[in-house]
Amino acid sequence: MTNLINQLLLLYEAESVVREPEMIITEWAIYDVIFFDGTQSSHLVGQVLVKGERVSSEIKQFFPERKTIITRSGRTYRLAGLPGTNYNGEVWENWKNVYQVVRCKDLTNEYSQKIRTVLN
Repeated sequence: MTNLINQLLLLYEAESVVREPEMIITEWAIYDVIFFDGTQSSHLVGQVLVKGERVSSEIKQFFPERKTIITRSGRTYRLAGLPGTNYNGEVWENWKNVYQVVRCKDLTNEYSQKIRTVLN
């Protein structure tokens, strides 16, 4: 059942990238996760206007000078404002359960520092 859910989520995500290749995300945070099978990846979590809380696919590229992240799906996220998590976290918690995350590390400060270093 988990494989079916994963496949459906990937199909939905791929289709939606065509319609919305770029999104502005606020109240953002970045987490590195380790899954039950030992694989590891980093993900952007935050609020997308009108759409609500979102968890990105795996982060592939980060451009601190533009405050931009590109994910495995090909979507570009523009980081708006300061990092922070004022949302309730339900989507993030559900995502971790669906994908069987066994460990999670908050990398938000590291990414924020890179942005500050470049912009100052």
